[in-house]
Amino acid sequence: MSTPEPVNQGPQPPPLPGAFHCSQCKASLFPTANVCPSCGSRTLQQRVRSPYQRAVLTTGYIGIAFAAAVIVGMWVFDNDTTLAASAAPVANQPVSVSTPAVPAAPVALPKVELAAPATQPSASTPKTASQRPQPQLLKSPMVGATTGGGPYQKVRDSREPLIGFRIVMADWNRKTIVRTLEPIWASDNLAITQSMVVARPGYAVGGVIVDGDNNITAMKVVFMRRLLNGVDPSDSYESQWFGKQTGNPLHLLGGRGDHIIGIYGRKGLNVDALGLLLARYVEPS
Repeated sequence: MSTPEPVNQGPQPPPLPGAFHCSQCKASLFPTANVCPSCGSRTLQQRVRSPYQRAVLTTGYIGIAFAAAVIVGMWVFDNDTTLAASAAPVANQPVSVSTPAVPAAPVALPKVELAAPATQPSASTPKTASQRPQPQLLKSPMVGATTGGGPYQKVRDSREPLIGFRIVMADWNRKTIVRTLEPIWASDNLAITQSMVVARPGYAVGGVIVDGDNNITAMKVVFMRRLLNGVDPSDSYESQWFGKQTGNPLHLLGGRGDHIIGIYGRKGLNVDALGLLLARYVEPS
């Protein structure tokens, strides 16, 4: 049986750009078609690119080739310039010819005696109790009345320095007066109240400034930086005044760098006289 002739359907539209088409009748085909539905041809399909696509691809190829040529040319130019510069002689530049140095005659060095290594001191042994500075117990002058009331003294066996006072003031004979004066030590761990004056951390009582002759009418505390065996008078500050000043000469008790470890004096209803107990550390002879 003979193959039927394809039907002439007249002029066909031009193939779509980029689409598959029949090589016989130029009809546009689907990519999955094996037989042209117009002419029945089984020829191989071709991919036709539009003029715009061909122009874009051509321009891209030309651009890539041009860029590669420029890069290669720049590399060759740089190498040639470097070689030429290194090979070209420098005009009018004197050439210095160095002569080989003649070795100097050997010089006899003086003989040096090496010192023996210094002997390292052995680790110091801790000082015994007899070698440590010993506290010398002293009393400051006493300010106030020499009679009235009875003598008192407040100090601890540990010789612990004072860090403050609890002060109670009262009115007496139309003037203020110290009614009660209690020393405070760090080991007391007391809650601070308004009647207390306590040193800042790292400080201790270094002295007391007193206003009064027959009684203690006013006072303020001098705090100093605490050291191992005393206090530092160059690093100090003062509290506020307790009581009213009378205008009488002021008396400084302590204030020379000794530890203040207690108080003494005379007391009845009020504090009639006041002095400080000091600990001065002295190196053993």
